[in-house]
Amino acid sequence: MRLSSIAFKPKGYIQFSPEEIALLLECSEKHYDSVCKEAGRVGGFLYGLKNWMENVKESTAHDLTFREIDTLAKISEIGHYFQDPAKKELAYKLNAGFSRILRQLNQATPAPVEFPESSTPLNDKS
Repeated sequence: MRLSSIAFKPKGYIQFSPEEIALLLECSEKHYDSVCKEAGRVGGFLYGLKNWMENVKESTAHDLTFREIDTLAKISEIGHYFQDPAKKELAYKLNAGFSRILRQLNQATPAPVEFPESSTPLNDKS
């Protein structure tokens, strides 16, 4: 066995308002993609954010992976189709914010550390 590389997976710590979570849940429910729909259902990470907000009632930053933030960006795109101008504007702002966060995470993520084939095997006792 050999260690071939080490990679770092950044997380973003994001605070949401109840209105933002409600809109994201509505977008998730109306989304065409099953991953986006699942995020807002029982057991999904977006549903978990809603539960935290309803039960803990504490303003806190939630740690989200790059993939979860990317999914929220995709979910928020559905807000473009809302008839209500306020909902449409909030969805646009959320999408722009998620896109900005994703760019920042990309910039902050170091390149993987690669180990050459000639590196010492992990089971080598020398």
